[in-house]
Amino acid sequence: MTPLIDEDAAAQATADIALDAMRKARMARAERYFQDDLRDQRGWYSRKASSNKTWGQRLGLTVITCGALTTFLQIFATAPWVAYATAAIGVLVALIEGTQRIWKFDETWRGYRAASERMKRELRFYVNGAGDYTAIGEDAAYRAFVTAIEQIIAEEQQIYWESRAKAPVAVSTPDAA
Repeated sequence: MTPLIDEDAAAQATADIALDAMRKARMARAERYFQDDLRDQRGWYSRKASSNKTWGQRLGLTVITCGALTTFLQIFATAPWVAYATAAIGVLVALIEGTQRIWKFDETWRGYRAASERMKRELRFYVNGAGDYTAIGEDAAYRAFVTAIEQIIAEEQQIYWESRAKAPVAVSTPDAA
């Protein structure tokens, strides 16, 4: 082995140690920001996305089950209770669909998941000094990171409120002339 190879290996090892130290420091600073300043906003988005997805899927599956059950009950069409059972199922479906329309589980979980994933991606860029965080100082990188996270949150909130402000689509009937 020549001394030049040893020097190159030593230089690489020193660079790796410095990079690892930078990553750890940035991760600690980012986690303090998420915990202290945002009160675990990233975790909140992730938990809410999962919860909204679960509720949307449960309600959707219930509607499908009610549709299948209504069809199945027609086998007993001559029994007097079938009309009451199918009416009750119809009421249940209407309530579930109304709930989904008001709370918008499907739209909400997608927005929350997108925000959570964008925050994770931004964190990876920041910690690894990639993307917009390449070749800038620590304080400038941290300010850029905070700005990017705040932008993600602001965009998600704007989409959330815009989707809630939309008026329900009116169903029109053809004019009888």
